[in-house]
Amino acid sequence: MPTRHIEEQFTLPGDPRTFSRHVFIPVEDERFASPESRELLAILAGEIGDDAREKGYLEGPSGVAYRRELEYLAKGYWPLAYITEVGSWHVLMHLAYAIRWEDVPLPWEQRFLGDDDGILPEKIKSSFKPGIGSHSFPKFQHYTELNSPHNREILLLLSLLRWELVGERVEFKFLVGREPSLIFLRELLHATSEYGLHKYSGRKPDENATKELEKAIGTFPHTPYIRGIARTLHSPHSQVMEDFFYQFLTDPSLQPFVATSGVYGHISDEPLGSLQESPRFRYLERRLNLPPSLYSFIEGYGVGRVGIRTDIPAVTTAYFEDHVLTSLDRCASLQCRLATYLDRDKWVPGSLTCALHLSLIERKLREFHQARGGP
Repeated sequence: MPTRHIEEQFTLPGDPRTFSRHVFIPVEDERFASPESRELLAILAGEIGDDAREKGYLEGPSGVAYRRELEYLAKGYWPLAYITEVGSWHVLMHLAYAIRWEDVPLPWEQRFLGDDDGILPEKIKSSFKPGIGSHSFPKFQHYTELNSPHNREILLLLSLLRWELVGERVEFKFLVGREPSLIFLRELLHATSEYGLHKYSGRKPDENATKELEKAIGTFPHTPYIRGIARTLHSPHSQVMEDFFYQFLTDPSLQPFVATSGVYGHISDEPLGSLQESPRFRYLERRLNLPPSLYSFIEGYGVGRVGIRTDIPAVTTAYFEDHVLTSLDRCASLQCRLATYLDRDKWVPGSLTCALHLSLIERKLREFHQARGGP
């Protein structure tokens, strides 16, 4: 899958290191892809795979599913973000969003489809329908003036007039890395919000759903006001902005993918205590303001890793944006450690160095050696 790679460097108070936040977004057109994406994603999948192998996650039926998910990730099918130290390929923390490109289950559904005993969750069916006001504009990269406080308020108003097809779902995955922390998780959640990593599936609407969207847009009397609102944006490209947002909000062809209406998680851990609860889920539930699990069960009924507690939380996309993505911004212990993102002319050299390229060659050599019985 063609993938766009966006890198941003930042620093943290009290830490002498400079970090890179890498964001990967699937794109339909190869012209907008980044040539280094394939290599960086291969390195990332290798890093996660090494960690999973050490922890035993690649064994048994669960390992088959894990390898399949890493393959999706490595091929660029899922939006994701991860953090490294500048000049290193080691993943300090990582977060991906599994989206549905076809009519197939999400990864957690593929692992835990319903059974006759009712122990495991049942498959969830999608229902596409037009909805208004669910859109949020992600961070603008090239028209950076649109990210100003004044313009964000105008964009919020325009978003309330945006019709979309909604009804898809997304799953957040792979909260892993060599140095997982709430600080890095906060920056990954910011990347999710700024670039809309959770917003869209790869699913295109069918003919009936498209007709319903066209009908909704055509019968709603908001179009005369769009140009007037867009005209108040502060931008040297005012006429472009006015024309663009008018078309963007009224042309169904500019809404090629179905928007998500629900976000799921897949959180597994060794159970503890008399209630056999997952300490990892309880921790994330508190820190991310997650509701109680939609499904919570012990694996081992022919799927997964025997004896592991798995929790599947589920929230609406609006709840995810209003509560989960902003949860760590309200964490008192993190207020004194706000990240500072560097202007590009202040970047530390070596963010994509020869070491990255050599690391992939080295990894392939090691895998080649191990496949033939080497140490």
